[in-house]
Amino acid sequence: MAEVRNLPATRPRLHHLQVLRCLAASMVVVDHVLDKQVDAGALPEGARYYSVLIGALGVATFFVISGYIMCVTTHRSAGTRRGAGYFAARRITRIVPLYWLATAIAIPVKITEPDFAVRLVKSLLFIPYVDSDGEWQPILALGWTLNYEMFFYAVFALCLLLPRRVGLAVCVPMMLTLGALGFVDQGTLPGLLDFYADPMVLMFGVGVLLGLRPWRASLRWVTAPIVACLALPVVVAWLTGAPLPRSAEWALTAAVAVGTVAIALSARRDRPSGRLDAALGVAGDHSYETYLFHVFMLTALAVVWFRLPGGDSPAALALMGLVAVVGCNIGGHVVHRVLQPYVVGPLDAAVRRRWGPAAVTTAA
Repeated sequence: MAEVRNLPATRPRLHHLQVLRCLAASMVVVDHVLDKQVDAGALPEGARYYSVLIGALGVATFFVISGYIMCVTTHRSAGTRRGAGYFAARRITRIVPLYWLATAIAIPVKITEPDFAVRLVKSLLFIPYVDSDGEWQPILALGWTLNYEMFFYAVFALCLLLPRRVGLAVCVPMMLTLGALGFVDQGTLPGLLDFYADPMVLMFGVGVLLGLRPWRASLRWVTAPIVACLALPVVVAWLTGAPLPRSAEWALTAAVAVGTVAIALSARRDRPSGRLDAALGVAGDHSYETYLFHVFMLTALAVVWFRLPGGDSPAALALMGLVAVVGCNIGGHVVHRVLQPYVVGPLDAAVRRRWGPAAVTTAA
């Protein structure tokens, strides 16, 4: 086993990516705002087509960023058990406590479903299962993305036990292959493979590729014009209302997500350029909290909003979307400020004491 050198733990600010995380979380909020408006009868059922595309773009962007961050922040800890353990422990303390809390809030809605206890255990352990609606969704429906995240983290942590080049040679092809399978065979594969073979998984592998040193500069500049061309059919489809084939939707969504991250990386800004930029960066820091808890905020907002006179008018619906995006991002910040000192902070401190900063750059 390679020897672990004692190095100070540093955390790259990567402000440009934090802003992008804020925008990605906001896209997911917009997706669910549109769903609430359709459910209330204020928008036609066809609006869900656009909400799904917007939400998918937000999630895909998150996954690309996740792959990139995991790659660039662990380059000095590959090939060590201590580095792999530290990485896994940090991911668990960041993801699990808040997810369990959000799941606990969602329990009353699902508690009457058959086999609830089994489903709850699977949800808490990030084991995918098909719910009563035939969807791969845990108790907290938003957790489907975290099932992919935790799968990627587990694979990546195991690959960190190997020399870096060998680990990447295992991890990246696995993610790319599973993602490619999702384009052609999803829905026909057996068991959990049908869940993990999804085009979204492709985004983790591409994110890791963006983080490889020899490729970084060239990938960023080459990707942008290619993505601009690939995004054109999406724009045309949106303007004309002509639905795209599912495989084309995923491919173009993936291209836009990758290109957006690549363009953001080319900025290479570590500090905000103004107050608005700083606020977006702070919202990006707390985008996980926004993602987990925004559905509860939107439910309360919808109950109030559609009881207001004229709440379903076009202007009111647009205003509702703006209020939801701003309010949910502020809510995510508040959740972070309230829970950080009592939940995530103490656990993170315990992990640091146990594993120490040896040869690890802290994952964002």
